[in-house]
Amino acid sequence: MRKQSIPKKYLKDLVQVICSILDVHSIYFIGAQHENTFSSYIFDKQKKSSKRHNYGITIIIISKEYVAEPKHFINKVFTKLGQKIKIYPILYTTNEVNYS
Repeated sequence: MRKQSIPKKYLKDLVQVICSILDVHSIYFIGAQHENTFSSYIFDKQKKSSKRHNYGITIIIISKEYVAEPKHFINKVFTKLGQKIKIYPILYTTNEVNYS
């Protein structure tokens, strides 16, 4: 099996976007998936096609603030990254981590 990695530029952009939204203590990458999609359309004898590379990343985010609406946070990150990276975050605050 060939190993696919997420481009470093995407990871850098992801970290920057997350840090712009939250006061982050640390981020841990757990796993990732890569999906290629190809679409072809024929309208009035014109053929159009598109190719997309999408990524999904599972991460642990430890932030200094509580994320009250994780769904809104996920959508905000997805939108700011041009809908190329979908995150599946496991969210903790520093208080929750220190308490354990």
